[in-house]
Amino acid sequence: MRWALAPSLIVLFAIAALPAFYLLVTSLTPFQLVNPGSSTDFTAPLRNYRLLPGDPRFVNSLLVQAKLSFWGVLFQVLLGTLLALLLHTQSRFVEFVRTFFLIPIVLPPIVVAVIWKLIYTPDISPIYYAASLLNITMPSLTSSVDFALTFNHHCRHLGVAALYLPDGAGGAANHSR
Repeated sequence: MRWALAPSLIVLFAIAALPAFYLLVTSLTPFQLVNPGSSTDFTAPLRNYRLLPGDPRFVNSLLVQAKLSFWGVLFQVLLGTLLALLLHTQSRFVEFVRTFFLIPIVLPPIVVAVIWKLIYTPDISPIYYAASLLNITMPSLTSSVDFALTFNHHCRHLGVAALYLPDGAGGAANHSR
């Protein structure tokens, strides 16, 4: 069961950890795009960090970021508290306004559902269109039992079948592990 997280962790590592590690290693070199050999020069690895406090652009960017963070967070907390207090009152108008606060929460899942419906509806799906251009006849991906069983059988080897088709759908009863 622990291995079920492995594909997600590998992708997360590739997207987040590898670029961060590359940036850390690169920060230890005098890397310049116009000088490709500079990316492997580790003769003075902490030189960049020693130069930072004396660089007025870096010090200014730190001060700007600190001011921006302080005032941005303070404003958001005050505005959020004020809105929470206003929306806590009982009135028809406030109940009407609360609806508009829920729209951003509800809208993304609806949009995702519409996109999946677009993908899996044979008449308008880009997948079915591409298959027709290649003269491939595809079964209905959402209602074909044969496709579901085949998909379940092949995905079982990847350890992700439980995410798509539970064994109660007949996959385990019809196929050996």
